[in-house]
Amino acid sequence: MAIQQTLNVVSFFKNLSENMLELFIKRKGLELDIQTLKSENGQQYWEDSVDEDKRNDCRLDCGEIAKLCTENGPTFIVEAINYSSLSKEDKESIERSLETLEAIQDKVVWLYLNHRDLLDKAGKFCFVDEIRDTAWKRRKGFDTRTPLTDKESQRLFSKELSVYFHDKKKKGRHCVTEFLKRDGTYLFFAHQEDTAVRENQFDADRMSSVTRKPEYLVVFSFTPREGLLEVWGESLGKSVVTLYKIFAQTLLDLEKLPPENPESNYDLQKVMTQRLQFNLIRARNLRSLVLTEIQLVNIEDSRRYISIKSNRDESALYEEFDKRVPREIRGLYVVDAPDFDTRFIKKSAGT
Repeated sequence: MAIQQTLNVVSFFKNLSENMLELFIKRKGLELDIQTLKSENGQQYWEDSVDEDKRNDCRLDCGEIAKLCTENGPTFIVEAINYSSLSKEDKESIERSLETLEAIQDKVVWLYLNHRDLLDKAGKFCFVDEIRDTAWKRRKGFDTRTPLTDKESQRLFSKELSVYFHDKKKKGRHCVTEFLKRDGTYLFFAHQEDTAVRENQFDADRMSSVTRKPEYLVVFSFTPREGLLEVWGESLGKSVVTLYKIFAQTLLDLEKLPPENPESNYDLQKVMTQRLQFNLIRARNLRSLVLTEIQLVNIEDSRRYISIKSNRDESALYEEFDKRVPREIRGLYVVDAPDFDTRFIKKSAGT
C-alpha cells in the first residue's frame, strides 16, 4: 500500500503508549530506550542508533499502520474481522482485545503484532474506498455467477495478466493476484511480484529514497447480484476491454464477453431519497422529455448545493454528475429543481 510521504516515524512513535511501542520495537529486533525515543531528542537518537535499512523498514510498516489510524480506520478493521475466515470465538476474542486499548494507534499496532493478515485485509479495503468513483471502468451485463477463487483459477488468471502486461505494457512479467470477499463483492488485487517501487519521502529535514511494497497494476471488483465488473488501474485506456475478457474467461468460465447492458451505469437513484420521487404523466402531445439539469441540495444545510447541467444529452448529464459528486458525499444530498427539455407535437389548425 502507498504510505504517507510526510510520515515521521519518531512522531508516530510518540503517539503510541510505552507498552505498545516497546512491543513494536522488540518485534523489529531493536534495542532502544523508550523514554529517550519519546523525548525531545528522539529524532536524533533514532538516527544515531538505527541504521538506514532498519529505519526504512520501520517507515514502511508504520506507513501501513498509519493508513488505518484515521477516522474510518476502525470501520475497515471491523470489516476485515467480519469478512475473515476466523471462527466466531476468535473474532470475538480479537474484538475484546481491541476494546481494551484506547488509542486507535495502539489498536492498529496490536493488530500488526498479532494478526498481520487482518491488517493487510483492512488496508486493502481502505485502498479500494480511496479510489475515486470516476476512476473505475465499469461493465454491466454479466449474469449472477460467482467467480472462481480456487488456486488453479487464480494461477491461470495471474498468468494471463502477466502475459498481457508484459507483451503490451512491458511490465508485470511475474504478476500475482490476491483475492478478498467483501460482503457480496469479490475483489482481486494484481501486482508485480518482482518489482519494487522507490519513492522520495521526508526523513527529518531531508528527502531520502525509500523502497516500499509493490504497487497494484490493476484491481478488479465484481458484484454478481448486479452483474457488474469494475476495473481500476493507471492509464488503462482501451486495454480495459482485454482485462474484462481475461476476467470473464478465467474466473467466470465464459468463452466471450456478454453484450453490455444498455442500462446506464449512472442514474439519479444514487442521490434520490424517499423525500423525492419523479412521477411524470406523459401528455398526449408530448414528443420527447429529456433531463438537462439537476440541482443537489445538502440535507442539513440548504445553502449548500451543486448544480449539474448538460447541453448534450441525458447520458452526458449523468456522466457529469459522476465526475463532480464523489460517492462518499452522495448520501448528504437530495435532488431538487430538475429541469427538462420538452418537445411537443404541434396541433394542426382547427383542432
